[in-house]
Order: sequence, then C-alpha cells, then structure tokens
Amino acid sequence: MNRVIFGMILITIIMTPMTLLAAEADFRNVNWGMTQGEVEWSESLRVITRDERAITYHTTFEGFECMLVYVFHQNALVSGGYYFIHTRSHPSHYIDDYNRLKEMLVKQHGKPLIDQTLWKDEWYKNDPAKAIITGGLELRTIWKKGKTGFGLLMFGENSKLKFVLGYYSIEGMSKMNKDGMGGF
Repeated sequence: MNRVIFGMILITIIMTPMTLLAAEADFRNVNWGMTQGEVEWSESLRVITRDERAITYHTTFEGFECMLVYVFHQNALVSGGYYFIHTRSHPSHYIDDYNRLKEMLVKQHGKPLIDQTLWKDEWYKNDPAKAIITGGLELRTIWKKGKTGFGLLMFGENSKLKFVLGYYSIEGMSKMNKDGMGGF
C-alpha cells in the first residue's frame, strides 16, 4: 500500500511540471496570476529593473529593439508588453513598422476587434508621422483571445513617440481598475 501511495505521489510530482509546461501561455511563456518570482524564473533574459509593480528586461521582438515589461498587481501578473525603442532615421518609418506588426498579428489572430486611426488634431493630416509624434494622431489595433486582451498602440506624448504591443489579463486589469490602480 505504501508503494502505491509513494508511486502516486511520485507520478504527481513528475507530471505537474509537464502539465504546466503543456498549458498554453497567456503571454510569452507565462500565465496571468503568476508571481514575480515565477515570471523571473520563466524568463531567460537578465532583469534590468524590478520593483513591486514591474519587472523590465531588454530584448528584441520581430527584429525591433524593445523593453519587455511585466506588470503586477498584488504580486500577480496582470499585463506584459513590448515597449519599442526607436532608432529610425525618419518618423514615417514608424508607421511602416506599426503596419508591419499589425499585418503579422492579423495573420496570427485574425481580424481585430478594434482598428482605429484617431485624429485628435488635423493640423498635420498631410504628415501622419509628425502628427503621431506631436500627439495629433493615435493608431490603435486591439484583439481578444480567451482571457487575454492585446493590442498594438502608437501615439505621441511630449514630442516623443510611444510604440507598444501590450497583452493583459482581462480579469486582472478589471481588478486593478476596481482597486483604483489604473490600466495598462
């Protein structure tokens, strides 16, 4: 009898990591709700910064240099994303980059729920690249897959371009908003 119990415990111990590895990840190789320690263990990259709300890494995504950021609420993973570092010689190339990533995501995930070009100021309508940097134009494409929302976003803030591919737990972000912590 003891051998049977020992065997069952041993099989459970061996199979649990395999089951966890076989499950589809919510973002990269992590799942929503993981602790900071679990996320750090799952990443092979070197940590750049860490505090109670986020862990940051430097990496590349589809050939673009970026910062990979994991965001936590009450030590549970609620979002993650790629914040692209801009090295283009001309701002119009950023829109090309956005469209390239958007096309890749459409091929992978199908038609987005939201695909918006938001003109906040039409002053630079004949120059979309300048409009984005000055905050007059925002590009936004959003999908939902199961318990995960994700989207591509490009906008300007204080004459600086912001280009993000973000993933978030729909449930986790809802909890953050209820706690008054804001969104992604």
